[in-house]
Amino acid sequence: MRNDPLCNRRYRPDLLIDADQRNKVRQSLKELMRGLVDQYQWEVAQVAHCKNIELICEHMETAHKTVLTDGKFLVGRGQKVLNLFLKWQWCLGEIPEPPHCPLDSIVLWQVPELRSVRWTTIATIGNYVDAIDALRENIGRSGWRSLAKWELEMWNQK
Repeated sequence: MRNDPLCNRRYRPDLLIDADQRNKVRQSLKELMRGLVDQYQWEVAQVAHCKNIELICEHMETAHKTVLTDGKFLVGRGQKVLNLFLKWQWCLGEIPEPPHCPLDSIVLWQVPELRSVRWTTIATIGNYVDAIDALRENIGRSGWRSLAKWELEMWNQK
């Protein structure tokens, strides 16, 4: 693990989290994702998508509070888990195009005003939506209308 004081560590630094505990957290996320994916068989509005991100964060905080840093599972992590899972499902042809793309440092770097934002520290849905809106406005100037298609094209070029 990095010694970066700005790094938002997932697990409490004062605990030695063993593989069994990490697997419980991962399994919990997998089950939650499987339960949400059916909603994405049709177009999902941004409001509903954001509620799902909040649901993930709330579920993880309730189920795993004792092992998470400050007992929190921040929106930045929740959006990354959900958006990345949906991207995979979309690329596999299991669901239609997802409403957003995963926000990470490479995506955020594409928007000058978001370059200082660390996806791991996005704490609120409001901050997340602000970043999505800024990204959407920025890529729209280049003619892109879809965040998911833009991000996939960007990653495929790497």
